[in-house]
Amino acid sequence: MLVQLTTVVAFAAALASANPIAAGDANIQKRYLRDYCYGWSIGSGTILYAKCRADDGLIRDESIDLNRCLANDNGALVHSRDGNFQASCSLPYLRDGPIIGVNYCYARDGRSYPSVISADRFATVNNGRLSCQ
Repeated sequence: MLVQLTTVVAFAAALASANPIAAGDANIQKRYLRDYCYGWSIGSGTILYAKCRADDGLIRDESIDLNRCLANDNGALVHSRDGNFQASCSLPYLRDGPIIGVNYCYARDGRSYPSVISADRFATVNNGRLSCQ
């Protein structure tokens, strides 16, 4: 019993003195898109365009290919790098601000469903640069 108690106390002391592990820069710099980007549009089928403000105030014309950020998961749009959602979904459209919708995505059972996803779920902006998470 004394050995177990000593082990627990030593482990607790080690945890208390350990340096915290810093999150990666991507997590530290994650920002809400609505706070930094505006003028949203979709062109060329799956390209999302926006004007995004850099830290120095400069406005940048930015774009990302939604096929590189989204996938179809059984009829629903989900974040997935290089997901190529458009292979099984209709062309995207914009709803309120950076909310992406499709009229349908096919599910495994062959039925189709409408789907929407907020760009905050799959994209980030860092110093005015828009990218997939």
